[in-house]
Amino acid sequence: MAEVTRNFSGQGLRKVALFGLGNMHSVAAPRLPTHRSRIDCALINPRFVKPLDEGVTEFFARSADLVVTLEDHVHMGGYGSAVLEFLSQRELAPQYWRVAWPDQFIEHASTVEHLRRKYGLTPDQIAVRARTSSSPSKRPTSRPAWLSPNFSSRQRAR
Repeated sequence: MAEVTRNFSGQGLRKVALFGLGNMHSVAAPRLPTHRSRIDCALINPRFVKPLDEGVTEFFARSADLVVTLEDHVHMGGYGSAVLEFLSQRELAPQYWRVAWPDQFIEHASTVEHLRRKYGLTPDQIAVRARTSSSPSKRPTSRPAWLSPNFSSRQRAR
């Protein structure tokens, strides 16, 4: 169901998977970071919020150093939230960033582009943040202790 518009190049650079839903896919596509920016971007068009394409989502969550969801919606209850819930169910913990509108009243403006600039939703702002986000080495390498079957509720209370 999801369409992989551009896959990783395999050049050994930091891998960033961009899941651009709806018009945010077309916002991200022309300004994808290239190898000159020291990141290797894959662009995925999820096409639908539901049903989530679990195979594609899991593949890129396991392959990428950073997973970014882009949507023309608020953070809470949107596509990015659905992806986070799926990753949690699969016990996957990639570095993750949701790009969406803040969950607040958004004032009117003469253009949507003005609002995107104001709220950090332009392709250039997204690319800068993807390049400067923390290094992939900060990804968890094992499950947290509280997920262990031997972890007791008394340990949790400490």
